[in-house]
Amino acid sequence: MYSLIPTLRKCSYFTLLTLALPTSGFCQEAAAPAQTVEISDRARELFRSGVDFMQDPDGARYEEAYQAFEAAYNESPSWKILGNLGITAMKLERDGKAIEALEQYLKEGAAKMDASEVEQVERDLRILKTVVTYITVTANQPGANLVDQRSPFMGAPVNNRYGELAGSLRIGVHAGRHQVTVELEGYETLTWKFEAQGEALEHFFELKKVQVPQAVLVAAPVKKSETETTRPITTPTWITLGAAGALGAGAAVTGILALQKSNDFDAVNGVDPAEAERLRNSGKTLNLTTDILIGTAVVSAGAAAYLYFTRPEVTTEKDVSLNVIPTPLPQGGGLWLHGKF
Repeated sequence: MYSLIPTLRKCSYFTLLTLALPTSGFCQEAAAPAQTVEISDRARELFRSGVDFMQDPDGARYEEAYQAFEAAYNESPSWKILGNLGITAMKLERDGKAIEALEQYLKEGAAKMDASEVEQVERDLRILKTVVTYITVTANQPGANLVDQRSPFMGAPVNNRYGELAGSLRIGVHAGRHQVTVELEGYETLTWKFEAQGEALEHFFELKKVQVPQAVLVAAPVKKSETETTRPITTPTWITLGAAGALGAGAAVTGILALQKSNDFDAVNGVDPAEAERLRNSGKTLNLTTDILIGTAVVSAGAAAYLYFTRPEVTTEKDVSLNVIPTPLPQGGGLWLHGKF
């Protein structure tokens, strides 16, 4: 493609635009009539910066120049700025923006340009419209950042960042293989790959919130063996203990009955000698029975104790386990200890 960088011998629309600056040294004889839009000092400074970026001794810096020209046009929307804006957009492969700028440049300024310059701009537009593909991108969340990357067959990828999406965005991209990436903090990053071949394309990005997984910690149980000494209770021991308990219960019953007979004897003594004598004999029998039962219970308990304490002790191992269980809480987390002893 032909060079769009100006020289002192030929006045391109790049050098023509420098006439908007009072100190320009390019093609002063081709000065256009007075502008209908007053250019502010701020716009002049931005425009001059854009020209400087394009004429950088180390090579044209089109991205910085594009930003400067766009800011200058937003400050003072003069048609003369659109030529340089269109050139830098074309160099960056922002073909849709380049077509928009150059078409408006021709519409407002063709009557003020010579025929060769009009022909040059028209040629640029024909080339751009041959390679452009318009895509429309929509996201379900506002504020997402859109980046387009074209992968040429040779050379480094070409990246263009289009800022934040507000509803739908329609852009014109260069022909070739593209990958559009949409990013929004707190949401999953999504990509769309396509081949730009001139046919208009549309794509909808459904952004979903990032699911932050909670850490699941599996703590191995801490096991420890302890030695435990026991003295097993044998069947004879259980029998003698049971007999001692039964005899003790019988003694309690007969003791209560003997006490009742004693009370009854006191009530009839001196009133009914025959009844008093009968109650006295019955009470003696119950007291004797109680004494026998208590004595037998004591002997049975002693026998059970003897059988228990003369039994050899048995040593066994007992497992002690301790589990550490992490527990997430709304304001942090904690640990639970679960053990078996």
